[in-house]
Order: sequence, then C-alpha cells, then structure tokens
Amino acid sequence: MNETDRGNELGYLGPDACRACHPDIFDSFRQTAHARTSEPVAAIEMPGQYVSPRNRMTTSDEHLSIEMLHLEDEYYQRVRFYDWHIDVPMQISFGSGKMARSFAYWNLDRLYQHNVTYLSENDRWINSPGFVDGDAAYARPIPTRCLDCHATYFEPIEDDRADHALKDSQWRPDGGGNRFNPHSIIWGVSCERCHGPAGGHVTYHEANPDESKPRKIVRPSELDRERQLDICGQCHAGSTDLRGEPFQFRPGDKLSPHYIDPPPGIDEANSVHTSNQLARLKMGECFRQSQMTCADCHDPHQVVLDPTRYYSDRCLSCHSDDSCHFDPPLGFKLSDDCVSCHMPSRPTGDLRSQSVKGDIFPVLKDHFIRVDQLATDDFLEQRTEKSTASH
Repeated sequence: MNETDRGNELGYLGPDACRACHPDIFDSFRQTAHARTSEPVAAIEMPGQYVSPRNRMTTSDEHLSIEMLHLEDEYYQRVRFYDWHIDVPMQISFGSGKMARSFAYWNLDRLYQHNVTYLSENDRWINSPGFVDGDAAYARPIPTRCLDCHATYFEPIEDDRADHALKDSQWRPDGGGNRFNPHSIIWGVSCERCHGPAGGHVTYHEANPDESKPRKIVRPSELDRERQLDICGQCHAGSTDLRGEPFQFRPGDKLSPHYIDPPPGIDEANSVHTSNQLARLKMGECFRQSQMTCADCHDPHQVVLDPTRYYSDRCLSCHSDDSCHFDPPLGFKLSDDCVSCHMPSRPTGDLRSQSVKGDIFPVLKDHFIRVDQLATDDFLEQRTEKSTASH
C-alpha cells in the first residue's frame, strides 16, 4: 500500500465529504478557528500585510531584515543580509489568525517552520515563538505532534515513522519526525477529529439513503463526560506526546492508551499555556461540582461574534447575578461580563516572541474558573474609569 492510499483505508475523507448531507453545519464550521488552524497560504486573506512598509520586519541586527512578499501567485519570506537575499516560500499557515499565524514550507517531503509570524492584535510581523531576534533560522522542523493538533489527517513517511517510534513509557521531546506525504494532509481540525473517520458512515448512507439515524459515526454528545473531554484532550490537555502512530485514537477512546503525559514541570499547574485548557478547567469548582464539558461553553460548529456576551450567557445557564458578592460599577450589570473576572486573559511566559522592541507575550484566556481578585480589581478600575468619563 502506498502512502496516498493509507488515509482512505483508515476512512479519512476530509470535510468536503460531509457537505452534501450537512451543508449548514459545513458552511458555519468552515469559518471557525478549528477549521482554519492550518491551511495553504494561498487560501487565506491577509490584505496589506504583504505591502511595504507593513511587510517588513527589522531586527536587532541593522543589516538583517525580513520582508513578506506576494509575487504573482506565490508567497515568500525574503531574508536580506547586507546586499544578499534569499526567498523562502510561505506555503502553509498554522493558526486561525485570531491571535496569530505562523508559517511553514516544504523541503521535498520535510516540513519546516518560518522565522517570522504574523501577530494579529498588533497587526505586525514578529519573530516566531522560540526564534532569536537578529537571526534568520529556517531549519526548525515541524514534527508529528505539532501537526497532530493542527490537521485532520496526515501520513508520516514510513522510514521516518520507524526512526521516531516510541517505547510505551517514553516521552519524546522532539515531537517526532517531520517527513510527511504532502498529498495526504487534510488541513484544519475538522469533522473527523471529533466524529471519527467518515468513510464507513458515508458508504453506509449512500447505500441506505432513507436511513435517518446516523450510522458508523460517533456523536460526541452521546458519550459519557470523560470520553467527551478526551476528544478535546487530544490537543487541549497539555504537552502530551503520542505513544505510537498518529490517528489511532477514535472518539470514544480513553486518551491514556494513545498519549503520554509530559514529564513533571513542562506544563506547570498554575501557568496559562496554549494547550492546557482542559487541565486548567478541571481545577475549578464549576467543573468539580457539575457535569460540564467543553461543549457546554463551546459550540464547535459556530463562530462566536461577541465572545464576552456569549460566554457570559453560558455562565448564566447555571448562575445568576446574585452569585457575585460585590456591587457593580454604575450603569453596568454583572451578568454582562462574567469572564473578565472569573476567566482572565493574561500574557504567559510559556509563549514568548522576541522583537527588536523587546519580548512579546501574547494574551491568552485562562480556563481555570475562579474568583481572581487581581482580575476583579482591574475590571472594576477600568469600568469605573469608563463610567466616570461618560459622566
């Protein structure tokens, strides 16, 4: 069996196979962060970011700069050093763009990360996390474990898979190899990561068009709480590593046979990390005293247009204004914003990018739901200032 056939044998078809029967869900889901967490650069819209002077990133070395270019139908990062330059193709985007986008390029069948990332909040190009300012490094591999959280399916090259095989008790700090069949990848975290491979489901319903009950597919809402959480835990349970080959996990499985917990200290319990939301959520009393799952707050099929209002409404499905024990600022209802005090957004040392103007720590949402006095004080101060200014 060749590499291009393996995905079909496992039943992975890609989200387009779901569209004919689920057009409304397909259309709304395609706009979500999950669906856009990886995609070809040519498929994304970034108007202005490739036009001078916004397309240039200076560094602490006055002779080194990097420009992002759109030339005809291709995208590049052009590294300039004195009078010399080289163009590195920008082929794959990682990240939905809500916070940032990082980029990758192929060298034959090996996948590598670009030196420069686009930071959405500041509308600027910065060094990718972990890259040193004043350098231009384009040899950082994107390993199996990274792609496992940014794609629906991919096929590692056979000998690379063997070279990076794990013993059952090991944890692999390099995340695995970076050789993949480029034609096998299903971009984005789409339907089949939560519902399972769709091959059997599609085949069955094509043969039985009058069958209304979903067959040969997993409906996460019908699983028990822990198995629902394990679906999200594939990517949101911290710096776990694969025990073996990717895509052996199926919705309804336990995580532990497929993923290895990291050594102690990699994901500190009191830190905010881009992927430890599940661990942080489990620390809160809201989680401990209920049967809540991630889906109680997050609808994976919809884009949230007003996050503060939307997620506060989720809180109010269990709580009321009386649950809070302080008086709100003048003209403000507590129920208008639960998350600013109880799920604060803060920079984290776990995610740092260097720039010529200093280190940048993107702001991340903490999923540990609790009474956070510092966040509450900040919230009240800001609201009081706004209220005073308006009067």
